[in-house]
Amino acid sequence: APIMVKPILDEHITPLITARLTAYKLDSNVVPPVDAAGFLHLYHVGNRNLRNAMKYSQDFSLWAISTSQEIADPDARRAILEKWMDEEA
Repeated sequence: APIMVKPILDEHITPLITARLTAYKLDSNVVPPVDAAGFLHLYHVGNRNLRNAMKYSQDFSLWAISTSQEIADPDARRAILEKWMDEEA
């Protein structure tokens, strides 16, 4: 039978995702399409569902790469992520 798992508290998402990005970073010059702040946005949009936030992070990352949306500025990247998510909805 399924078990109910409570969402991760918002205060833990940023350190969690930052640690994950750091652990899997292959090159210090690479900027991830979805940073911790962007992930937190997806986490909120998805009603604090970690699996959905991970899925949408991957979907956005693949879209960003396929459309050459590699932007270094975090605010600009976040704006593109939010626009993309609006279009997905």
